[in-house]
Amino acid sequence: MDLIAQRVSKLLANGTGGYDWSGLPLLVDWLGVTDVEGLLQRLAVIRTHKPGRLHHDTENA
Repeated sequence: MDLIAQRVSKLLANGTGGYDWSGLPLLVDWLGVTDVEGLLQRLAVIRTHKPGRLHHDTENA
């Protein structure tokens, strides 16, 4: 599902940092996504991810 989310993210990207949500139903059908809620959660993580920044440092806790 993570690879599908990455693909959907790239296909929905509108070039200004957001998504063109009007294409979501087409992509969900085309890619055979059955867990739309899970896909939306993954898209939120992809969109808000800050590269190079650790979210949880368990080794130094």
